Amino acid sequence: MARPPLAAVHPGPTPARWLFDHAAGRPLLGIGPGGAGALRLAFQYPHLFPAVASVNGLDAFEAYGHGTPLDDLYASREHCRQDAAILHIHPSRYPAHIWLTAPPGDRCYRGFDRLREKLTALGIAHEAPENGTVAAAVAFLKQAQAKISRRLV
Repeated sequence: MARPPLAAVHPGPTPARWLFDHAAGRPLLGIGPGGAGALRLAFQYPHLFPAVASVNGLDAFEAYGHGTPLDDLYASREHCRQDAAILHIHPSRYPAHIWLTAPPGDRCYRGFDRLREKLTALGIAHEAPENGTVAAAVAFLKQAQAKISRRLV
């Protein structure tokens, strides 16, 4: 089943709406909570964002209830959990190029490990080095963009 157009989901000005309008077709890179957002958006709209990288992408679910802006975005912890990136993975429709990292012991490692396990269980190709860097993520996305640009449509 196809997802509704982003405009129907987010009719007003939001970061997701801006990305939809200005960055479609480009690789997404997010750091920290932005990493989780980049993954979520790429899993929801893989035809628009075929390459994504997340560095220390904190699960929104883990951050909810700690005085972050997420407390205003979601009515409850359960609503937040239901919108997590890991629940937007479709087994046959996903970004072609996925890279994620988190250092062991970091507060975002648990979510990173769960996502890595789910991608592996579904047989979805991805790279997930522990202790990766932003420079490594950028290098991955440059290679992914080069592959995407050579792909026949």
